[in-house]
Amino acid sequence: MHLQQQPSALFTTGTEMKLQSFVILLLILLTAVSSATATERIRVFSSHNLKVDEEATVFLQTYDSFKDYDEYNSKRESKNISYISGFFGDLGIGYTESFYRDKFSYNVGMQDTVIEQNIDARFYEIYYMFGNTFTFQIGAGYTGGSIPNGREIRSDYTSPPKNYDLQAEGFTVIGNLGLKLWRVELLVGYRKEVLKVEHSSLEPSGNIGFENGVKITSFQSYGLGFTF
Repeated sequence: MHLQQQPSALFTTGTEMKLQSFVILLLILLTAVSSATATERIRVFSSHNLKVDEEATVFLQTYDSFKDYDEYNSKRESKNISYISGFFGDLGIGYTESFYRDKFSYNVGMQDTVIEQNIDARFYEIYYMFGNTFTFQIGAGYTGGSIPNGREIRSDYTSPPKNYDLQAEGFTVIGNLGLKLWRVELLVGYRKEVLKVEHSSLEPSGNIGFENGVKITSFQSYGLGFTF
């Protein structure tokens, strides 16, 4: 049995080597063609929130009313990598991970409730760039999906804390400026994210609480680019 399987394994290895060689040659050819006619760019950004625009309120179904949070703290940041292809007319694609770390609390009667929310949103983006040495890049992106255990609730009468899943969907718009210095680019930019979060959770007090579902965040971005 071992002797019968050996040629098959050798054939598979040989096929993989041929495929890898073909891919490498294709990349070399594309790089050679593009370098003669255009500039390819890889850009990396780090962003931190400038402003959080949503209202800090929660809807309590039992009382049929909105209540302001007594305390609200939010820290949000994002990491982005993008590729701009001069070979394809300065069109680009990119990927961003945004991290929302929100903490808020409210009081109903004699009971304090603290909610912590950890949302990791993944945006898939497209771009278009103007210029060569001085550049202006615009783009847009979309995210959507489930966030397991994205929301944790603690109260005076709850132990241990309760966790709930979230559903999130949203979009982002991007604008970046760049200065090319030989093979390196200095980048600065702005991004705005609109994220709709849906959930309905049984609060420890027995109320059904709906946290404000639309999160609007403005980010200041800084980055580096590499050209080839």
